[in-house]
Amino acid sequence: MSNVRYLTSRELQNDQGKVTGMIKVLVPKDSNDAKVKYVCPMCLKGEDTTAEWKKPFAVECKFCGHKMKLSKLLAQFKKDKKAALAKGG
Repeated sequence: MSNVRYLTSRELQNDQGKVTGMIKVLVPKDSNDAKVKYVCPMCLKGEDTTAEWKKPFAVECKFCGHKMKLSKLLAQFKKDKKAALAKGG
């Protein structure tokens, strides 16, 4: 059995839609705290921190205040597909 309740690693886009950041989140089964490692897509600074685990999950960059939200993967996939179709791709 796994000792992990939630685990993800995702790329983050800046306001121009370019991938310039990333976020990794690990939530152990026996904890309500998420271990978070990120590089902010806006200021490009990173941090290792912990945050309370709740859905929807979001963490704020301590350097610039940008809020990084983790949406459900299916919702993100649909959003990206719709944007690609709008661009003609």
